[in-house]
Amino acid sequence: MRLFWDIAIQPILELLQPKVIIEIGSDRGYTTEKLLDYCEREDSCLHVIDPLPKFDLEPWEQHYGKHVTFYKLLSLNAIPIAPSGDLVLIDGDHNWYTVYNELKLVEKHSSSKGKAFPVVLLHDVGWPYGRRDLYYNPENIPIAYRHAYKQQGLSLDTPELLESGGFNAHLNHSIYENAVRNGVRTAVDDFVSESDLALSLYELPGFNGLGILATDTCLQARQQLASFLEAFRTPPAIDRLLRALEKERLRGELDRQKFKTALRNNQQKSKQSIEKLEEKYNRDTADLKARLEKFQHTRQQQQKQFTKGLEANISSLEAQICSNKKALEQAEQDIFRLGSWIEEFNQSITSILDTNRWRLGSFLYLIFRKIRGQSLDEPPELQQSRLIGRVRAWQRTYEGRRDRGSQRFQNHLILPALSSRGSTSYLLPAGKSSSRREEKVDIIVCIHNALADVRLCLNAIVRETKPPYQLYLVNDGSGEETSCYLREFTSQHPNITSIETEVAGGYTKAANRGLRASSAEYVVLLNSDTIVPSGWLERLLECLKSDPKIGIASPLSNAASWQSVPEIYAAGGGWAVNELPAGYSTSDMADVVSSVSQKRYPRVPFLNGFCLCLKRAVIDEIGYLDEASFPKGYGEENDYCLRATDAGFDLAIADSAYIFHAKSKSYGDKRRAELAKAGSRSLEAKHGKERIASQVELMRNHPLLEEMRLRVRQRLDQALSKPRGDMGARVRLGSDRQPSILFLLPVRGGGGGAHSVVQEASGMRKLGVDARIATRAKHKSNYRQNYPSLFQSDRDLFYFFNNEDELTEAAGRFDIVIATIFSSTQLLQAIVTSNPMLLPAYYVQDYEPWFFELGSAEWQQAYDSYTLVRGNVLFAKTRWLCDLIEREHGVEVAKVSPSLERNLFYPRFAPSSGGRAVRVAAMVRPATPRRGAARTMRVLARLKSEFGEKVEIEIFGCHDRNLASYALDREFSHCNRGVVTREEVAGTLRQSDIFVDYSDYQAFGRTGLEAMACGCATILPQQGGATEYAIDGENALFADTSSEADCYHQLVKLVTDDALREALRDRAIVTAVEYSVEKAVISELQVLQAALKHRNNVSLRAV
Repeated sequence: MRLFWDIAIQPILELLQPKVIIEIGSDRGYTTEKLLDYCEREDSCLHVIDPLPKFDLEPWEQHYGKHVTFYKLLSLNAIPIAPSGDLVLIDGDHNWYTVYNELKLVEKHSSSKGKAFPVVLLHDVGWPYGRRDLYYNPENIPIAYRHAYKQQGLSLDTPELLESGGFNAHLNHSIYENAVRNGVRTAVDDFVSESDLALSLYELPGFNGLGILATDTCLQARQQLASFLEAFRTPPAIDRLLRALEKERLRGELDRQKFKTALRNNQQKSKQSIEKLEEKYNRDTADLKARLEKFQHTRQQQQKQFTKGLEANISSLEAQICSNKKALEQAEQDIFRLGSWIEEFNQSITSILDTNRWRLGSFLYLIFRKIRGQSLDEPPELQQSRLIGRVRAWQRTYEGRRDRGSQRFQNHLILPALSSRGSTSYLLPAGKSSSRREEKVDIIVCIHNALADVRLCLNAIVRETKPPYQLYLVNDGSGEETSCYLREFTSQHPNITSIETEVAGGYTKAANRGLRASSAEYVVLLNSDTIVPSGWLERLLECLKSDPKIGIASPLSNAASWQSVPEIYAAGGGWAVNELPAGYSTSDMADVVSSVSQKRYPRVPFLNGFCLCLKRAVIDEIGYLDEASFPKGYGEENDYCLRATDAGFDLAIADSAYIFHAKSKSYGDKRRAELAKAGSRSLEAKHGKERIASQVELMRNHPLLEEMRLRVRQRLDQALSKPRGDMGARVRLGSDRQPSILFLLPVRGGGGGAHSVVQEASGMRKLGVDARIATRAKHKSNYRQNYPSLFQSDRDLFYFFNNEDELTEAAGRFDIVIATIFSSTQLLQAIVTSNPMLLPAYYVQDYEPWFFELGSAEWQQAYDSYTLVRGNVLFAKTRWLCDLIEREHGVEVAKVSPSLERNLFYPRFAPSSGGRAVRVAAMVRPATPRRGAARTMRVLARLKSEFGEKVEIEIFGCHDRNLASYALDREFSHCNRGVVTREEVAGTLRQSDIFVDYSDYQAFGRTGLEAMACGCATILPQQGGATEYAIDGENALFADTSSEADCYHQLVKLVTDDALREALRDRAIVTAVEYSVEKAVISELQVLQAALKHRNNVSLRAV
């Protein structure tokens, strides 16, 4: 109908001047909108009848108000309740029954209202529906008026329906054409012939035909309208020409549809071909990469062999020392084991002496000896006391000889404290303890032989666990000796339930039997080769209750893969089994872990199954372990963890809890390896190899676990006075004394460059380097606000000076002084002048001449800063910045590793944006023009306008008043976090799906790397040094920030393509784990080491 607007509809409106217009069939509203514009202009009213309009009615109703009324009804139901119209447009269901009855109802309704029959415009009076019915919904047509039909296409060359293809092949068409009561034109002809009114029909061929129906009375009264309509009556020759043209147009349309289908098929084939080529390209690339890695590996091996020859003498001495040290440690461990065995023997004797059986037997034995007049034996209690006394005396003597004058064992005995007859409360049943817990806990221990481990495990549980708790012992087909022991142990404790099977069914089935028997709010699955310390259960429950999202928790251990402390890898490869330090009990080690824990409870994708503490809600939600896929264990806990994560639960490591793990002896090493491989295959088949690999990568480089291992190592070093030799803990710079380093940071702080300096100086201090940051006293409150945790934990990190003389004097106490901003190089020059023996350096954060107008005083100062101080050691984080300065100034700049606070910036492990709005974050700093704040806000405003509730936008870095003062676009829905701390930045990024940086360029782009570490799909400026860590299309997207259109295009791509967003997110997380503060610090210290060594050599040659 809309194609007739200019030709017929608009002229008729102007000539007829209707006050009430009826439109039957509005489709997408093209004609409707033009009619409403007319009604609004002429104060008329449009009544739109369409049961299924293809547009939203509400905005139209709000805009046009009284000028429009919509009827979402079938036309035959709506016409009687609508007002009588002056003009009626019919373009609805194109079949005889509907059109004929629409005309009859219009006639009847007009007559009943005392109005004249309106002018009626009818679409589709020509081919294809002039003489053939179309049924959008055949059920709406009474069967008596409904022709036989099929869903097949039409052809100009035959009245028959086509088997495939053709015009509108997706619609229901009458099988026959030109039959009685068939088609729109037939309906019009029948109505005209049957009506008592004198009616004239005008037809416009083309575009499927338009019929105009008007009464002679109307035409006589409106001569201009009559003249206009008469112009449509063309001579027969012209009429035939028009119909021929229409026929050719329809043929062209049919051909267009055919070509469109063929094009779509070709595009699909081309896409498949391209995908195959890309797959081949990726395979070839992977092959080349593997060859390159092999070549590099070979070269590294050759280099190592060359170096090994030079270090042979040193290595030999170190190996001898190490061997002696290990022998000593092994002896201490053997002594500790001996003490443990004596402790177990002591406990067993004490338990026997406390039984009623022993007391009764002893009593009868005494009576028997007295009756026979025999002397009494020495009481066993006295023998036990004498034995323990001897052991204690030997213990004190050994300790004094072994470590005389040392504080190493001041608080830790070589052996665990041995019990005496006067104190046996730890052997009491659970119900007799004086300290009780409110939460009910079920503890499940699955047992298959290995009786020695089982004894230690069960005795520790009974001794160290506060009530109330129920202990379920699941005996999975153990031998007679173990089974008898378990039955006897169960009989002595009312809170222990034994579940026994004669034939071993495997760990998974055994664990499920225990889980099904349990009913408490909290359930612990505990291996039978563990030893729990005092307070173990309380620490696990504290972790579980710290966050309602946590569903499963697991402790640290000596041997639990990624949860091991202090080491996770053994010296010869494989997982470490960390023996307890000499003189330490399990509870001692647990106290060490608890003392250094900050209770961050790291969220992880996997937990080691040696000890799992579960909330009942997890079991209710996802059920039990998968017996079918993991019948013998080995992989079932990882499967359970993934299922729990998919159900929305968090997995957490209780980093304040520690449980000793002796490693299973239920299977031999060979059998255990076979089971582990089978479990891995089942896990990959169930969850996908790629997902497992990505989650393992997160565990391998988890920053909080790395930090916890470092804390434990440091505390043990302090307690045992045993310095560690690995580079990860201490970095020597050519002598036994660590150099002292002073960073010059005379600015307010808060920016990315300042953050780098602060976190890396703090990292140096953690590695034993005396590093401090000098900044002006007037900025103290800013640093206290930006780094509150450092002000509490490391007060000496910052040195606040009042004037340059004070700074120069203080700097003389340091070996190295490092400028960090162009303005600090003048301070550095003054310091070097007064203290010529120190080593000057410049940590270049950006190319700062670009900050200022060319030729200005600030520009000149920044430009000169790279060559101002003679002998200055320059270093920077990105190759782009190093090359730029070397090219512009002719000075060498060393490349160091970027830093990343992985204990602060780490990803969430729940799925990203499925089922919710996509969250977009951006840092906006309008005071720094190169950061593109105006550009960023315009792009975000456009995104919100187009996608509405499908996106959520958060910004940070400035206050609302700053946005207003710089006249930035902010009239769109968004959340401004304002000026935030580092912790708040990490929290915002972790909850976001996308992070955008539309700066003109980035020398490094710290926030971009932090966003990647938090799991954001990230857009970065293609100009600058972000290429140091980002690869376009691989782990991030680059935008040409000089083009606002490209910025928007890249953002829309991420918002609309979930698969791309998730792929970038996964690869970004893997990239981020390659960076850490410790790695950055070591790279910086190596640069300084080389500079110090070079300067010392030059000085020696001069002498």
